Amino acid sequence: MEITVDRTIQKIRDGLSPKANWFPPATTGYTAISRSYFWSSSRKDPLGVLQPATVEDVAAILTNLATAPDELKFAIKAGSHIAPTGFNATGGLLIDMSLFYNIHYDATTQLVEVGPGALYEAVYVYLEKHGRTVNGATSCPGVGVAGFNLGGGYGNKANQYGLAMDTIQAIEVVLPTGQVKKVSARQDPEIFSALKGGGNNFGIVTRWFMTTYEDKGIYFVPLDFERKYFKEVQRAIWSYIQKQDPKSNVETKFEWTTTTTNLFEPYAFSHAELFYDGKTPPAGLFDEFFKIPHIKERKQRSTWHDMLKHLPARRQTYAGELAKNLNDLPENFRGRYTHVMLSRYTQELIAYAVDRVEEVGKKLKENGGLQLYPDIWPGYSKMFENSPPSAWPRPPNKQPSFPLPIRCLWQGSQNDAFWLKTLEKLTDDIRAFAVQQGCTTNDAPAYYNLSLDGTNVKDIYRENLISLSLLRGELDPFGVMDRTGGFRIPPIWAQK
Repeated sequence: MEITVDRTIQKIRDGLSPKANWFPPATTGYTAISRSYFWSSSRKDPLGVLQPATVEDVAAILTNLATAPDELKFAIKAGSHIAPTGFNATGGLLIDMSLFYNIHYDATTQLVEVGPGALYEAVYVYLEKHGRTVNGATSCPGVGVAGFNLGGGYGNKANQYGLAMDTIQAIEVVLPTGQVKKVSARQDPEIFSALKGGGNNFGIVTRWFMTTYEDKGIYFVPLDFERKYFKEVQRAIWSYIQKQDPKSNVETKFEWTTTTTNLFEPYAFSHAELFYDGKTPPAGLFDEFFKIPHIKERKQRSTWHDMLKHLPARRQTYAGELAKNLNDLPENFRGRYTHVMLSRYTQELIAYAVDRVEEVGKKLKENGGLQLYPDIWPGYSKMFENSPPSAWPRPPNKQPSFPLPIRCLWQGSQNDAFWLKTLEKLTDDIRAFAVQQGCTTNDAPAYYNLSLDGTNVKDIYRENLISLSLLRGELDPFGVMDRTGGFRIPPIWAQK
């Protein structure tokens, strides 16, 4: 009997456990799940949505895909926070991991077990009851554990503990062949390392086991500044860098937006988030920010749960409103992140990045633009001092490496080509200036979770690519993971 797409899907459906779900088109589940964070630019209409409920469901799905017709593609969705097309959306089968939302803390090992369907805010709320916390996503709600960990994971505690993937102790994964493995630094260390920063190239993760830390409370204050204080804010960032503490973090966005009404030019403002892992930061650490007149200082947050409740909402940059409709983004926006990897900042680089983005920000209205900002986010000099091996390469001697993220939102598919080209040019310009300043190199590995569509996978994995390709050829003999989106590590057998 000929194997067709319809027969393959039916075979997969017939083999699912009773708690698993199948949502065909025109159903409520289908409509809700096929949406994405970057709504219209990331969305595709799948043939249907599969919600596996057990590890055996996932294994059966991958096993059946191995013998499916070539035209049957798939995507894996968890938090759906990544922007490029085809990563968490597909015209084929959409595998939604929402039913793997389990979170369990083991007081003996002090590890937390987390399913790939969980969002990081749920992990923080759960661990708070146990007096523990984790090194994960902390800048905005809606970030899934799976994608964050698979890409690397920069958060408020990266300066202190490295990336989220550096605090993973074990991983349960369903390999492309359907085999289920629990891997760690002692058991299948090669696979374990490949899953940390390797994206969705080596199968589907069904459980993470992560290090937890004592929750001693936090200091978190967001501040907003008017456009006329941009230079003062930049000087405050530079002052903070000179006395940076590994338990602290500062993110400062310089934003241009057209979401306000009755303005001839984009509205510009700066938003800084001051963080310290402890209830009281060292004296004077953030003084220069407080000396600048700010629009509104919000009450200090002292717990992770409280901080998350007052972070920007799903589509916002900041909590609350600075001007009428300023945060009122439409649901059908399109968007991308891009970035430049840095080892350090100079005052000149901070100024250049803000000024260069402002030049582009002036073109927002005429090209359907809604929002554009760089996020000045300095990393600590010893952030990777204790980082274990991973798929994503670290700089020699574990020197610091952190992104300068840039985010852009717009409306209308007719504007896609303009903004993707503009963002690529903007990234290249800032990178070239950073190289001149000695703040990066042309061969610095790109960061998976912030890379633009079309980024060459060689630019992400650099010297690790050959060994990762060999492993992919070994673990995925039928090329199952070539059917899905993401930055694909080519298996060696495909290169022969």
